[in-house]
Amino acid sequence: MNQLPKIIYIALLGDRDKPISHNIPMESVAQDALHELGALPQNFEHFIYGCDYYRRILLSREYAGYDVVYVYDDNIDHFIANACYDKMNCLVVFLLCDTNAKKAPFYKGKFGNLNWSNVLYYAASSFAKLLQLHPIVSSRTEFFDFLYDYALANIAIEWDNAPFSIPNAKDWYDYYYPFKPAHVNSKTLVGILGNWWQTSSQTKQEYMDEFIKNSFDAQQKKDTYDRQQMLTNQILKFHCIEQTMAHSIGKLPFFEDQFAPSLIMVLPYTSKDTIEHYKSIDTGMPFMNDMNHALVEVMKAEYTKNYTYDIKPKNPQLFAMMIKAYSMPRSNYYDIIGMLYASELFSPYIRLPFVGPSINASLNAVGLEALNKRRPDKVRKKLGRTMIGIGKAISAKVLAPDTIKMIRRRPSQIVAIVSQMIVYTFTPP
Repeated sequence: MNQLPKIIYIALLGDRDKPISHNIPMESVAQDALHELGALPQNFEHFIYGCDYYRRILLSREYAGYDVVYVYDDNIDHFIANACYDKMNCLVVFLLCDTNAKKAPFYKGKFGNLNWSNVLYYAASSFAKLLQLHPIVSSRTEFFDFLYDYALANIAIEWDNAPFSIPNAKDWYDYYYPFKPAHVNSKTLVGILGNWWQTSSQTKQEYMDEFIKNSFDAQQKKDTYDRQQMLTNQILKFHCIEQTMAHSIGKLPFFEDQFAPSLIMVLPYTSKDTIEHYKSIDTGMPFMNDMNHALVEVMKAEYTKNYTYDIKPKNPQLFAMMIKAYSMPRSNYYDIIGMLYASELFSPYIRLPFVGPSINASLNAVGLEALNKRRPDKVRKKLGRTMIGIGKAISAKVLAPDTIKMIRRRPSQIVAIVSQMIVYTFTPP
């Protein structure tokens, strides 16, 4: 196959923000617009040949994923002056994340005279009208239409290889669940199929109504695993596709657990040190102290089995404010990071409920201070027993029985991402 053009995504993050805490992600890297990447093709081979591209990546294990660059507003001039993308065989897509209307003149001034011939701007429709940049799209359908016209005009498409074809396999298609972690899998499955123009029959209002109903039902059924079941059902679709691909290939050139893409698993965790840090802060201002106390309440509050909070805060209004300031950006950030990891090999994704205080007491037993008080010959035994116990406690708290069955049966490694963004891999027993 001929070398097809790359697609370079430039995420314009807006103003550079100062980190509030190591445990609270910056707003600029947790914006909803960054989720949009997961619904877009990785390159023109992916866009044109869809499922065949997925099959080739499974077999070759070559680099896949998104070619994305993150640029803050104060670095745009430097980026334009030093980037050489206008001389490359690629399409440069500027994804505008900050859609504050006041920023439109700024971006128009920065990009209005950019004379690259391989540029496309992608922004929300209301913001796109203010920018007056060309060419610009404001929806996925418009974006895919542009890519299609661009491909016809600039690429020698191999029509014998069935470009833009979609597998006729109903078991591979996904229902768009009204639960944010499930959106990552939904977009990955669309990318596997190459079903770019897939549209929902729901209006925005119908989807919002379903989203609100799902949130209400989740609160009412806080002791069930209904939401995690959505993710498990999606992961079983991945397994179905992978098995079909393996059978179509015949004898695999490597072991089964090396063929199936890793399962991306996020376990949000809040450490005792982080909670204690915020408990000790005294700003000298009553309202700020109240907000800080509400933040500590949020940090100490763990999710129920069904990804909801079950707590009666001292100040419900401030508690809700701190959820928006702390938990929502954090969840967003995890899903964006998980999406980028998933894109490398079209992996399934699962985010588990938030945990923290319920296991922090057990973790104290294997902290450095506690271990230093023990004889060296007893440290290893104590450490092993405690860590196994902690693992069992976490599993019992955040994993549904069907999820455990799925993990045991899935022939792949797990990439686990915890709250401090430490990433490690292991193969389940």
